[in-house]
Amino acid sequence: RFQLKTFQGVRYSLFHYNANGAPGGYADFDRIVIDEPRARGLLTPIPYKKAITLSDTNSGQVLVVKDGAVNTVPASHPLASSAAARFLVVNRGQGRVALQTPSGFLSATGTEIGLRAGKPAEAETFQWIETISGELTLLSLTTHRYLSIYSERGLITVDHPGPQRNRKDSCRLQWRIA
Repeated sequence: RFQLKTFQGVRYSLFHYNANGAPGGYADFDRIVIDEPRARGLLTPIPYKKAITLSDTNSGQVLVVKDGAVNTVPASHPLASSAAARFLVVNRGQGRVALQTPSGFLSATGTEIGLRAGKPAEAETFQWIETISGELTLLSLTTHRYLSIYSERGLITVDHPGPQRNRKDSCRLQWRIA
């Protein structure tokens, strides 16, 4: 179910820290209770070799390729349901993907997102990570930051530090088979 591609933190440990910095001491735990309401997780398999659409979880803006550039449009826009919104998921191994369009692959060029033709390299590779609440995050291998859609500023970047607890950040995406 978890595809054994990336470590997901499924092992629990209890630790005791000696505040005096001296050897010795002990930790006495009577019991540990772990509540796992979704023990099988929320993960769905990565849709390799399938075309998907991507949208921002908060604003609903859909990622599209328009005039050779990566943009967003509202879900009600005609481009949101066209070929311009389709990204082919290419397997790059170890739970990593490249997202291909007819114009090239999504590419992290600095903190900006662009397109690059040819075979995908590190700049075109993203770690596919699903959050515990089921949204997708795409971690750039070049910036070590997350792809983000800042709809209020009309920006798509790869500069976000990662998902926040309030789920209001701009790096959480929804995906569906196109």
